[in-house]
Amino acid sequence: MNAVAQQSGTELSEFDVLKGKISVFIQPTSQIVVTDSASNAVALGTLKSLREFRREIEARRVAAVKPLRDQTSAINDYAKELTKPVDDAEV
Repeated sequence: MNAVAQQSGTELSEFDVLKGKISVFIQPTSQIVVTDSASNAVALGTLKSLREFRREIEARRVAAVKPLRDQTSAINDYAKELTKPVDDAEV
């Protein structure tokens, strides 16, 4: 488990699998040089794959964060409900 997972107390193994795939994929991309239509097609295919990785990371991030944000919102709403009579009494 990485430092972020340890700090947050959240299991991030889904991200670690993706991180491994990205690391393997990224390594050879620095060697791509566009010199003709074939190498251009390779470069465009690589760019498409990079965009897919970005979408996948974002989808996993949202899936992991949404329940936490929903819980935070519910706690805040409940605290506001409890605080309202106190606020009203102070006025």
